[in-house]
Amino acid sequence: MGFPSFVVLDEDGELLAVVEKRTVEGFEAAVAAAKDLKALDDAGKAGDAAAAKTVLLKRIGWQAVPHAAASAALAKLDLTDDERAAATRSMLGIEMNDARLCNDKAEGLKRLLKIHSEGRLVDDPRVAGTFWRYLSVGAEALQHAEAYGLYVEYLRGQIEKNPRMKTALDAAEKK
Repeated sequence: MGFPSFVVLDEDGELLAVVEKRTVEGFEAAVAAAKDLKALDDAGKAGDAAAAKTVLLKRIGWQAVPHAAASAALAKLDLTDDERAAATRSMLGIEMNDARLCNDKAEGLKRLLKIHSEGRLVDDPRVAGTFWRYLSVGAEALQHAEAYGLYVEYLRGQIEKNPRMKTALDAAEKK
């Protein structure tokens, strides 16, 4: 989600681990975790449903599965309440990223506006910040004044919590 990001992939490019700490120990831990996940992935491919579920939920948590594939896979699983809650949070991030990467930029903006209109934004400032960044870039590129106005209103609401947002608000209001 940020640069630089360090990950461990298998020979097919499947994500096996994310390096959490940029230290020798952090890299060693990621390699060990990758080996464990690879073993689970192999077991899942051999028919172990619990192993396959664990791998899928881990990759969804990393937002490493496209939204449509993740939705279809999750619909087939019996999830605990905690698993469902974690997957739902991650799915929002996946959905936002899919909208951002959509080849049809108008369709991508439409998807972001749908998330907003359905009230599915979460309180996590990182998720909200990402959402508004994606929406503002799309709205500006498409000269969609109504969508850009939503971004300006979001910034106005942030000033009290974070006075440093004033610079961003001033620039947005000028646009």
